[in-house]
Formats: sequence, structure tokens, C-alpha cells
Amino acid sequence: MKNLRLIPDIHRHKSIVKASFAYFRELIALIKLQNGARWSQTHQSWYFSKKDFQLNTLYQALKGKVYLDYSKLNTNTPTAKNLISKPPKNSVVLPRAYNEQLILKRYSKNTIKTYSSCFHKFMGFFEKKSIDLLTKKDIKTFLLHLIQHEKVSTSTQNQYINAIKFYYEKVLKQPKVDITIERPRKQNRLPKIISEQEVLQLLRVTQNLKHKTLKVYYPAKKEYLEKRKKDIEKRKAPLFEIKEE
Repeated sequence: MKNLRLIPDIHRHKSIVKASFAYFRELIALIKLQNGARWSQTHQSWYFSKKDFQLNTLYQALKGKVYLDYSKLNTNTPTAKNLISKPPKNSVVLPRAYNEQLILKRYSKNTIKTYSSCFHKFMGFFEKKSIDLLTKKDIKTFLLHLIQHEKVSTSTQNQYINAIKFYYEKVLKQPKVDITIERPRKQNRLPKIISEQEVLQLLRVTQNLKHKTLKVYYPAKKEYLEKRKKDIEKRKAPLFEIKEE
């Protein structure tokens, strides 16, 4: 039977109860089902807000499945005041060369901010390792964490990939082949279409002359009509694709 220890701690200046246990997929699934369960990247642990934590509820949910050790809950919880003098767990500093290279490449301010944020989080994930020595497997582990635990979108995942590749390829000048990362498949989306009545309504409420300069196309292609057959039957009206000049 797996062991799970409940440990009092502080997260973002608030008292929490950490659920500490060795990686076990089934146990993670059980924890995620509990009300108030959250994942902390800083603590690398699942936790509950101490204010709302119900020990008996968790005990009943895990009874017979894990050995629950809650002996630490009887001790005094550390306070935020006591932790002020201690450095944060994620005390990594973004390499100066990373930011300088972004500037030299004339990246926009928003891109620099996004890349820096993504790469800083990547570094924090491997805080106890040298990022210069990470392998492709390590990088995939990080990406899987983003997908499975943080539920990031496809676009956000790509931002992390770009930020990571930038460091190894542009800063460290490593060959691209050494850090090739599989990107998520691009989602195929059909063009946005609206009915004739919706077109007229749009034109009536539009005041700007530029925005009124619209081209209306009738989707005559058989392939397009097949894809939108259900929409056509549902609306029972001609459909138009709108493109702004």
C-alpha cells in the first residue's frame, strides 16, 4: 500500500497542507478528485488550503487505498513571517545572455517577456540540474508536465518550445538536430461563416466606412459545402464567408 504524508507548509503567504507521496498515477487521479486539491510548481507537490482542508473527508476517500500519515499536522505550521529570511525555492536567475540575445535578434517586447517567462519556469522545473546538460528526454518530461498537469493550450505549449529552443540554438549555438522537439498538431478549423441575415445586421450596426468595405463570397466549392452541410441544413439560408479588406 502506498504512503501519503500530510505536511503543513506555507504557499504564497498562506497556510497549506501538502500531500507528499512517491509518483503514482492512480494516487494522483484520486487526489485530483478531492475538492480544493491544487498543484504547486514551487513545492512540486499537490496541496490543500489549510483553511478549507477536511482531514476526515480525505481519509474516507483514500481509506483502504493508501496509508495516510497525518502526524505532522499536530505540529505548529510554519508562518510566513518565519520564512521571510529564507530564499524562495525557485531562486533561479535567467541567464543574462538569454535576454541579450533576444534583444540582439530584435524580438518585440511582448515576445521577450513571453520567452523569458517561459524559460524561467523551465529553469525552475530543473532547479537542481544544470540546464546546459539537460537531455531531450528531460525537455519532454517538462512538456508532458505542462500538458498533463497544467493543461496548457496548444499555443502555450508552442511558446514554451520556442523559448527552450531559442536558448539551446541561439544562445548556446547547439545544432538544431540535438534538441528537435515534436510540436503539437495544428488544429484544422473551418472558416467562420454567417447567414445573410447576420450580414445585413452587421452592416447596419457598423459605422466605420473602412469596416463596411466587405467582400461577400458565396462558398461554391463542393468540398466546402460538404463540410458545412449540417450548418446549411440547420440555418436553411445561404451562407456567406466574410473577409475584411
